[in-house]
Amino acid sequence: MTAARNAAIAAALLVAVGLAAGCSSTDTATPSPTTTTAGAPAQQWTPGAAPSATATRPPATTPAQVPDTLAGVDDSDPVAVADAVVTTWFTWNTAVDAGPNDAAARAGSALTDRFREQLLATTPTGSPGGQWLEWAAVDAQVWPTVSNVPNQGAIDTASAVHRMYQVEQTAIAADGSVAGVDTVQVAVLVVDDDGRWKVDAVQQL
Repeated sequence: MTAARNAAIAAALLVAVGLAAGCSSTDTATPSPTTTTAGAPAQQWTPGAAPSATATRPPATTPAQVPDTLAGVDDSDPVAVADAVVTTWFTWNTAVDAGPNDAAARAGSALTDRFREQLLATTPTGSPGGQWLEWAAVDAQVWPTVSNVPNQGAIDTASAVHRMYQVEQTAIAADGSVAGVDTVQVAVLVVDDDGRWKVDAVQQL
């Protein structure tokens, strides 16, 4: 009986070693490389899940009608222009928009040609971001509270003004409940464009 038992234990150990070796081989397999996607600027700094290489969305376009957040803005005042662009940029309607780029595109009339073309040139790919997807699941409308903060020492000139903002986004679900709040800091560059101030860069920090 002892010899038979020892033989059975030895056989079980051999099987266990074989299974462990198989698992080790699987665990150490070379992983597939991560695919990165080049989205437009608004897309690049949207927080959340890693992008998918296969998903694409229609490119954002600047609407023919200027949104209320930009209507009547004094383009001779760089601060007013920057305030309005940031407010427009972070006002989202997840029930209608495909992603944050759509909101950014609505600010197109107050952007330089260079920046607008950069923003709209690339078809957004992958996920619009984990935060967006979470709020889109409840058809949230997102409203920003925009506050000025010190510009970290950036020097303004006669043709370029730097602005810094803290933006608190509050998402209101379709049923009226608060779906969430998110806070980001944003740097904005406003430049003199043929006598009119326009935004030439928006960067989330």
